[in-house]
This record gives sequence, C-alpha cells and structure tokens, in this order.
Amino acid sequence: MKTSKIIFSFFPESTFKCAIFNSKNQKVWERAVKKETHYEITLKKGNYKLLICKKNKGYNGYSFRTVNSAASFLPFELGQFYVDSAGGVEPEFLILNKWSKTIKYIDFDLYFYNRVGDLEYNQITGYPYAKMRIIGPIKKWGCDWYSWNPVFYNYSVYSIKISKATITFMDGSTKNFNVNKRYYEKAR
Repeated sequence: MKTSKIIFSFFPESTFKCAIFNSKNQKVWERAVKKETHYEITLKKGNYKLLICKKNKGYNGYSFRTVNSAASFLPFELGQFYVDSAGGVEPEFLILNKWSKTIKYIDFDLYFYNRVGDLEYNQITGYPYAKMRIIGPIKKWGCDWYSWNPVFYNYSVYSIKISKATITFMDGSTKNFNVNKRYYEKAR
C-alpha cells in the first residue's frame, strides 16, 4: 500500500496533546507538544483525524486525507494578492521549506483569471502570466512571506494560479512540482 509523508508544524502557546486516528478509530500517532515542533509522519493512504487537546479543555478535531506524498512537500503554504489603484496585481506567498536541503530558488509561472474563470491578459505585455522567482536561501523549516510590487496589470483579475514550480536547492539539484493552487484577492 502506498504511503504519504505528512509534515505537521505546531506553535503552541501552552502544552497540549495531539493524536492521529485512522478511519477505524485506531490511534496511529500521539505526542505531547510543549514548544515549536515539526514532525514528519508516514501514513498509509486513507482518511484520518488529527485531534488536539489542551489540558482538561476538550478536543478540537481536524479531518484530512492522505493521497500522495508530493502534495505535502509543496512550499506554498498561503497566498493572496492585492490590486492597486492602477490595476497592478501585487502577489504574496507564505513559503515553508519542508525539505531537508536549503532552497536556493523557487521558479514558477503565475496565471491570472477573471470572475468567470477565463484567463486575463496583462495590459502592458499582453501575456496571461508572469514569470516569478523567489530567492533564498530558505533553510529547512524556514518560513517567510515573499511579496512583489505589481507584476501584472489588469483590473479584472479575480484569482491567481500557480500551475507548476521548480525548486533549486543550494547543492544544484532540482525538484519539479505540479502545484495547481489558486489564490484570491485580499481586501486592504
């Protein structure tokens, strides 16, 4: 049976317990977390629940499904963009390095869509995308926001999408990913 490596990062304000249960309600993992911690957990493909219990306060539950291991290693944690008064699209992304190597670059094409899902074109270049690069170094478990001044001009942009990305590590090796994540405008 295929397995997936899942990364969990915890940033507790106090001590709590967390546990993962499979679809048969069997506990497959448990830890008491007291400080900022990152765990790499290998799970079989399937449905799971992550339960978090603060001392004597009950449980919070989160359901998730493991499908493939590549998705859990995508560096794009969060994303959003702003549109300025000139129609300039200013994207920003929260990047987390989940790899054991330091990231040198992350290269990706950013596509722009209107409210009905059609590609929009830059009013200056005429292209429906912008070539983007995040420059590191980003060490293992390094996490930071990366933002740009306008990279695209069009008032009709409703969402942005990263379809593929290439990570270049400091040792020169690379990894290519299908990202297929869409992000939406953040109100100012």
